[in-house]
Amino acid sequence: MKKENSNEPILLVFPGMTGVTEDGYVQNITIEGIYRGYNVAIFKMRILDEDFMLNETFKLYDEIDETIDAIFKKYKNPKIYAISGSYGANNLVHYLGRINNKTKRIKAAISISNPFDMELCERLLEDTFFSWLITYLERKNF
Repeated sequence: MKKENSNEPILLVFPGMTGVTEDGYVQNITIEGIYRGYNVAIFKMRILDEDFMLNETFKLYDEIDETIDAIFKKYKNPKIYAISGSYGANNLVHYLGRINNKTKRIKAAISISNPFDMELCERLLEDTFFSWLITYLERKNF
């Protein structure tokens, strides 16, 4: 992100299942956001860190709220806009419905290719531990 006292709006990007900032679409969104005058922040799920320890109190949506809290602490009255694709879209839409509908801290959002049936997605995904973990956490938080 850019300077802390900037009045520029903030574009919060939610990557898909891999959470990789090197993905082409994440980089393209970031470049386009900066070109259009946004400060850009990319949300990274802690569960993708190799030293992350899963526990029963973990909720991905709390992490999204903590990220937005940090933006509000760093910037004065920020205007936050969000964009997401695939699994990130699912997380964003869920957050918008559960939390943002009360707080209204995200002003507008775009959800692209949102998987709406996580049980079906789980069956269609490759049979890997990572895929199982992501879909398990998604169902747990609903």
